[in-house]
Parts: sequence; structure tokens; C-alpha cells
Amino acid sequence: MRKGAEKAPGRNKGRGMNRRSITGWLMVVAGMLTGCLDSLETDKIDFSTVEIAPSLMLPLATANVTVGYLFDEQENAVEYYTDGDVEKIKLHAVHDTTSKYSIIEEMGFDRGGRTMTGSCSLGGVVDFGSGGEGGKVARNIDITMPINESRQNVIESMECDYEFAIAWTGFTRKTVVTVDVDGNKTSIDVEGNGSDRTGEKGVRIRLGSEGEIAVRLSVESEAGGQGDWGSISYSMKIDNVDNVKAKIGGLELGNQTYISLAYMSEFRRIMKKVEFKEPKMWLRTWNKTPLYCDMTPRVTTGVGGEGTSMGDFEYIVGPRKDDVQTYDYNNSNFDAVLSVSPDTLVYKSGTVMTSKGEVVISKGDSLIQGYEYLIPLEFRIDGDVDGDTIEISDVPEISNIKRAKIIVTCCNGLPLGGSLSVMMLDKDDKTELSSIMVKDVLPEPTIDERGVARDEKTKTVTVDLTEENISDLQRVGYVIVRFYMTSYGKFIVPTLGNKLQIDIALAAELSFTY
Repeated sequence: MRKGAEKAPGRNKGRGMNRRSITGWLMVVAGMLTGCLDSLETDKIDFSTVEIAPSLMLPLATANVTVGYLFDEQENAVEYYTDGDVEKIKLHAVHDTTSKYSIIEEMGFDRGGRTMTGSCSLGGVVDFGSGGEGGKVARNIDITMPINESRQNVIESMECDYEFAIAWTGFTRKTVVTVDVDGNKTSIDVEGNGSDRTGEKGVRIRLGSEGEIAVRLSVESEAGGQGDWGSISYSMKIDNVDNVKAKIGGLELGNQTYISLAYMSEFRRIMKKVEFKEPKMWLRTWNKTPLYCDMTPRVTTGVGGEGTSMGDFEYIVGPRKDDVQTYDYNNSNFDAVLSVSPDTLVYKSGTVMTSKGEVVISKGDSLIQGYEYLIPLEFRIDGDVDGDTIEISDVPEISNIKRAKIIVTCCNGLPLGGSLSVMMLDKDDKTELSSIMVKDVLPEPTIDERGVARDEKTKTVTVDLTEENISDLQRVGYVIVRFYMTSYGKFIVPTLGNKLQIDIALAAELSFTY
């Protein structure tokens, strides 16, 4: 599996402060609202173009971030590479994206062994009389220990360690119980109440036609008079199973693996689609078994798999073979799965192991499955981005505002353009009072044919507030700043050097009556 490439030395130096994580390429916008509101750098606002004397200046939001800064906390899921003179970014699966399944364990023989239990009554009072041949009274009890959980999978034989334990009650005379496990015999003296155990290591045990272990208990007592044969309870533990000879008709592996997309966790804030250019996903299978691996992988988006599905894709990997399945925009809708702004991908695979005839399965036989995806940060976007609600402290001078403007100063080095709206909410019930649109607030830098921004553009935009807006200010308690982002229909490529600095403020001229 691919691991995150190391960053250039010094990229993360000087950032020991405790800061809120800002993730994803687009969080250069969300970050200006959610991550930097405690840094109101009002001295960066250019008032040279403002026609009114800012007797009152109320900062609303500010941000100064770079794309490289956004990805510093996602090193294990980010790959940096150089394309000519540009350092680009790819997002990919983290390195722990494999699952290993031991076939013997999946057949029900866990590492801790498997224990089966049962009991039987020998009938209470027994007339031992003259006894039978040899002067003994005997009885055989045949019991079976089911191994297979499904009739589709029938085990013929296996090597294993076993332990057979018995406990008895109510035996009034000395009795010998012989435990016979497929020809492995051990005799145990039984009288009164008690318990004992026997077993073997590394023996081969043949199973019955239904895949069960047959055990015979032979009970013998000396002849003469009457007495009691009581009850016997028993348990059999199978452990250290190896070299299982079987026919496998449908061994289902209930594997389910979640793919975390921490760096994409804010994609859901985008109200319209993001279109990535040529994202790819690989499903990898290492079949180290003598079985056929029949898989139906499914990938869905969202929390817990809610959302868009990539659909089902069936394929079979033969015995002792490796395989890689590639899914991209040519043979799947993986790009559409990403476009709905997921915060997680959920990978599930309905995997069934089968055999064509009899096979021998050993301890080392395993199936390893994994996935990997690679999403180059090359995309198109044209949509709204949700904004956070910003609480504004009470400002007594607001009632004396004569004229006011919204001032936005922006230095944009991203290959994106955009507008914003400032929505003012009532301080009591948070209903909308006014909405002010600031168009083309992000100046579009020079973007080359590859979608890379080659320079930075600076711009200050001011919007006059109407008398109605100024009247509403006296009731404002909250402000929501919402952005509309566009790549102008082009695939754009954010690079590590791209940065955005933006400050939003309300400047007002006050009029006092003395």
C-alpha cells in the first residue's frame, strides 16, 4: 500500500501552537470562518478606498492560510509530487488498508480452539447379574461432535490437538469408561462422583459424512448384583487445527472495512457538486489458499455507508493467485461517489470462498484484501459553501450609525474566484434581517493551461449598506458569511504555494447628538 510521502524539511516548523484542524483543499474558505475568528487583524483592511471616516470599525472575519498549511496534519494521507516547476498534491488511502483472513479460523477453528459439550444418562439402576461374556456388563454410547456450520462445507479429516473431558455422578460401583476418538482410545476409571480428561496432540481425525467427529464411550463394570450407572457429561476441545481435507461450497467472509476521509470531512459543506479529474480506486486481493475467491465489492459514501453507491462489481480470483481491480471514471462511477462531498467512504465486500472438489487447507492459507485510492487535487467546482454563524458582541454605538459599508480586502493566490454574502440575523430569534451580496470578491489570478495559479491578485471591495440595513443593525446579534466558489468551468490545481488572505469588516460613520 502507498504511504504518505515525506514533506520537505522545515515545512512544519514553527507551528507548535494548538490550533483547530482545518482540512481539505476547500477549507481555505471554511477555515477563514471556523479556524481564525480569534485573530481579527483589522490593521490589514485597506481603508484608502473608503469614502467615510471609520468612526466605528467592526471586524467580522479574517483568515491568512496556505494550501500547504491545510495539509500539514494529514501527512499519512497526502502525497506531494513535482510536476515540472509545480509542487502538487494527491490524496490517497492510508497504509493500514488491508485485512487478513485465516481460512481455518473462518471455518470456525479460532485461535483459542473450539469446544463442544453434551451429556448422557446411562439409565440409573442396572442388574449386573451374572454378566455377559467375560463376566462383564457393557454398554456402548455413540456421540457426535458437529464441526461444520453449513452443509455446503464438509470436512473429511483434519490434523489437530484434542482434549476430551468427562464428569460423572451416581456410579455405585467401579466402572471403566473407554473414550474412542477415531481409534485413539483411553480408559478412565469411574466410581462415585468425579471427573477426568484425556487427549492427543497432532493426530489426524476422520469425520463422518455430515462433517462430524464420532466419539464412542464404552462403559464396562464387573458382573454381580445390582448397582447404579449414573450420568456422564462431556466436552471436547479442538485446537491447533491444520491440514484440513474438505469440500468447500460456500465459506462466507463477513469482512467490512471503513475508509476514513478525514481530510475530506468538510466536503459536505459544499452545496453543489465537486468534479474530480480522473480519481482512481484499486481493490487488491492476495489469495494464498487453494480456494476460489468470489467477491462482490461495494463502495458507498457518507457516515455508516449512507449516500451514493459505486455499485456491485463481481470478480473471481483463482487459487494461489493475486489480483488488482481498478475502478475509475471509465468503468465505474467512482468520480460521482466523490462528487457528493463525502466525509467517509465505506468499503464492504461480499466474499465467498469455494472449491471445485476436495482441497487441503493448511494453517498458513489466508486471504488478504485491501483497497487504495488516489485522488489528484485537480477538480472543477461551482457552488455554495456553508458559512459559520459568527456572534457579534453588543456595540452601543450601533444606534448612532449614520453611514456604513461592508469592506472586504482579499489577496488571492488560489485558482478560484468567488463572491460572498453577509447575512444579518436577529439577536433574539436568529431570523434573517438583511442579506448583503459582495460579488467577485476573490480576484481571479492568472491561471495557466494546467489550471495552476501563476500569481496573486489583491482587491478591496466595498458595499454600501442601505438605510434598511442600518436600521436592522440595531437588532443584529449574529452574522453568517457564505461564499460562492467557482473554477470558471476549468479543472484547477491547488498547489502548496497557493494562499489566501481575506479580511471582512463593517466600517461605519457615527453621528452623535449632544
